[in-house]
Amino acid sequence: MKKILFITFLAAVLGLSAIAHATTYTISGSVKDSSTNRGIPAATVTVRNGSDVVVATLSTDQAGNFTLPVAATGDYYASAVKTGYADFSPPAYPVGISDVSPNGVFNVILTPALSLVAGWNFISFPKDPSPNNSVAHVLGEVSTKVRIVWGYDNVAKRWLKYIPGVADPTLARIEGGLGYWVYMDAPGAIAMTGWAEPPAAITLNAAGNLVGDNGTGNGELSAALNGIFNNYSIIWNWTNGNWYAHPANGRSPLIPDLTVFEQQKAYWINAKAGGTWVYDVDGRSRTGPAE
Repeated sequence: MKKILFITFLAAVLGLSAIAHATTYTISGSVKDSSTNRGIPAATVTVRNGSDVVVATLSTDQAGNFTLPVAATGDYYASAVKTGYADFSPPAYPVGISDVSPNGVFNVILTPALSLVAGWNFISFPKDPSPNNSVAHVLGEVSTKVRIVWGYDNVAKRWLKYIPGVADPTLARIEGGLGYWVYMDAPGAIAMTGWAEPPAAITLNAAGNLVGDNGTGNGELSAALNGIFNNYSIIWNWTNGNWYAHPANGRSPLIPDLTVFEQQKAYWINAKAGGTWVYDVDGRSRTGPAE
């Protein structure tokens, strides 16, 4: 009888233990835009444990939220990245997961920003810094890392230059919709908090134009060039040390083909005639009258 009671007691203890260890631990949270407080979809979230080992990498949903089941208790850290944003918040803090608190919540705030790598950057600004768009003001805290900035006057067809600390620069301001060469001595990011939306139309002048992509996001070439299909001879882009091109008459056998247009990148468009390049609300471009 005692043996039966002992076996019954042991089974009950093991059963309670199994139930205790069946607790579901989760990490959830959101990634939001600091300027709008809206969730950021398709942001990449990385979760690390207290030993700085990556537990998982996942993407936020359309509302900017994420949920991750985790197998063990302990401290966890979460960080997020998304093209067009940077994290200017203080160092990440841990969230403890335990049997008492099995659900950890992170709220990650990202700031609209343009990230720059060491060396050359062929970039454009997806937002407009007006009214204070002087080069010195726009560069702000990264100015000590900037060696030189080149812009281009698409009307006068001449290069413009800005060197930090050198008086009377020929490049005086930064404008949304235009392209720039920036040489960085070290990586950095330019916060775009409070900046205005870029102009809906980009003016193209006959011959060379150094411009950006003012669409709502990264898009296929056919959609981006819908409005200027018959008004360019070739389009150039430079990314990570490589040139890409899209001739109007077909692919080049010697240069990799340019297949997408991306925000924050610059493009050299050889236009056949003057006109405007306008994006519709559906993300497709259309043509406009010459200005």
